[in-house]
Amino acid sequence: MMMEWMGLGFLVVVVALAVLLSGAVYLGVRAGLGRQRRDDGPQQTLERRFAAGQIDGDEYHDRLAALRSTQVGRRGG
Repeated sequence: MMMEWMGLGFLVVVVALAVLLSGAVYLGVRAGLGRQRRDDGPQQTLERRFAAGQIDGDEYHDRLAALRSTQVGRRGG
């Protein structure tokens, strides 16, 4: 009789851990996908890359100037 309760208790613990783990994975994936879907404009993307150190100051300014000249061309045309 005691062995049956121990086996049942072990099963309950395993199921609870599986539920908690799958819930954590689900929430982590959901949060990660939400970040990827952010609809930043090109200038915000450029600013974020510069702030993260992915591009240096010269590249930032060059790309920003190119971006602004492209935006001016679209407004006038």
